[in-house]
Amino acid sequence: MSTRGTEGKGLRPGAALIGAAPAVGVFLAARAVPELGLLALVSALPIGMARLRAGRVSSLAGCLLAVVSIGALEGWVAALAFLAVMAAPVLILAEALAEGRGAPQAMLRGFAWTGSIAALALAQPQTNWSELATEPLRHYQSPAFLDDVRGRGVPEEQVEALSAQFATMERALRVIYPAAFLIMAGLAVVFSAVLLRGQLARYRPEAAGPGFEDLRLPLGVAVAFVLSGAALVSPPLRPIAYNLLAIVAFLFGLQGLAVVVYYVSRFRGPRLLRVAVVVLFLMIPVGIHVVPLLGLFDTWFDFRRWAPRPGGADPGGGTDGDSGQRE
Repeated sequence: MSTRGTEGKGLRPGAALIGAAPAVGVFLAARAVPELGLLALVSALPIGMARLRAGRVSSLAGCLLAVVSIGALEGWVAALAFLAVMAAPVLILAEALAEGRGAPQAMLRGFAWTGSIAALALAQPQTNWSELATEPLRHYQSPAFLDDVRGRGVPEEQVEALSAQFATMERALRVIYPAAFLIMAGLAVVFSAVLLRGQLARYRPEAAGPGFEDLRLPLGVAVAFVLSGAALVSPPLRPIAYNLLAIVAFLFGLQGLAVVVYYVSRFRGPRLLRVAVVVLFLMIPVGIHVVPLLGLFDTWFDFRRWAPRPGGADPGGGTDGDSGQRE
């Protein structure tokens, strides 16, 4: 597949600035307002879009400009964190997409980078990640918060049930907090990959490659699911098994969601309506439990083969009517 149209012709200062300015703004806003903290994980998306529209040189220039700006305003620790945790994964995703590899391969590369960074961070003994992960849940069990809930007219038995629920979640999170951090990083990768591929597909569809709906996990993930489930019988291995099960469930959830998106994308209608259908499905209590099971069984039954794309394209790759091998 030809991707020359995504390379650009050298440095474009305007594109570099347009990529850097929103990235710096979102990153600083997320640091200033704790409620917006998760936005920092996708703050570098404009730099990735600059890679797709203006080429590699402009995106790297935008990344450098953003890092220097954050370093001058917030210090070089924050600048390095932005580079390693936010900018690098987005640039990896954008580079894979610009090469025509599609969203699944791009996400695989992004997962490899963010997983490595998260593992290195979790290995640092000077940070108590367990306390950091459970701090919000402790807040929701505090007397001040519970008194505020009572002041809103909530019955006492419901307040006690809410407090017990948060206590249970805190105990669980103290065990699976490594998986929780990895899953959070993985969600940022998925969100970024979907948006970047959508941007590429809008102005250069022949270079977009397979989409999120083409995501397929290798059989080894199912093997990991079985082994981690068997490891639960051993008390010393149980914490590791719980973390592996959480990560595997997340991966199967992605594959199950890919199956849902694949079928919803075949409906005629506005894209916003199709997105709303997927979101509503996930909001249904049974839906959020069905999706990982759907992904697990899709490993063997390949549900997408029952509804091939128009034109006879393989649902596992390419775009509608295009196998993705065009030169």
